[in-house]
Amino acid sequence: MSFIRSPTGLWGDWDDALLSRTAPAFTVQISVFLGKLGHDFQSNAFASSMLSALNVVFSKVQKMTVQIVAATIHRLEKQPKSSGVNSVKLTPKNAELPVDEKLQNLCSALIAMFTKQANSNGTLGIDPNVHQFPVHLRNYVSGSAEFVSFTIEATNRIAIEMSDANFSSGGFALFLRYVVDAQEFLFVAMLKLKSGQGIDPEKLELTANLNIDLDHLHEAARINLTRWNDDKQPYLTFIKGRARKDVVSDYFRDALACTTYTDSKHHTTQLLVAGAIQTEGK
Repeated sequence: MSFIRSPTGLWGDWDDALLSRTAPAFTVQISVFLGKLGHDFQSNAFASSMLSALNVVFSKVQKMTVQIVAATIHRLEKQPKSSGVNSVKLTPKNAELPVDEKLQNLCSALIAMFTKQANSNGTLGIDPNVHQFPVHLRNYVSGSAEFVSFTIEATNRIAIEMSDANFSSGGFALFLRYVVDAQEFLFVAMLKLKSGQGIDPEKLELTANLNIDLDHLHEAARINLTRWNDDKQPYLTFIKGRARKDVVSDYFRDALACTTYTDSKHHTTQLLVAGAIQTEGK
């Protein structure tokens, strides 16, 4: 039995187009799973073949062009170890960010970092009385709401959840809608900046000395809007931290109404089982 037929033929019938569309989440899932195997990859034919296939996929991902559709950023100010209704101050940007070289470089760096760190999949809540972010998202995607107004509503949700998270701190909420290989994505992240660098706090504009603290990208999520509209799961990918960081970041996932999420290892195991069944049935 063989799970991998060729460097570009993962799981039998998965073609190159499908791999390129799902590569960011899929390759992270496989990498996490392989890291748990505990085998010597040099002597493990299965792992070696899979790693070879992943190299092909990664090379494709690196060549993909990110087409930015819309982006904006809002400021949230909060002192650590504070909580309550007035603990968070929201300063919205009432316009989209210009799509220029600064934004393109920032987005490319963030997407690359997110692809490496994302380790969980999930779905958005479906109860409109409780899960308000998906309602706002649906209004925006359907054309009933503008991008900026949608992001302000979403940032308000983040602020509400943040106010109850004692150890959370403020930052800049970035919203990015982009297209890669005919797939539409919405990326949301809380950005931390190195002191005095990166974003003009008054105008909420990117500056030439942009210096995002990517080592602290603990609160980020990406929704594959194409899959979400087609009701195909998983469509939500996010970073799930560990220990205290995980507790601190809960507010972010709650704000985005992540009601069901599956660790990458579990999801990858399901893929392995599905692949085995498919191969044995042929």
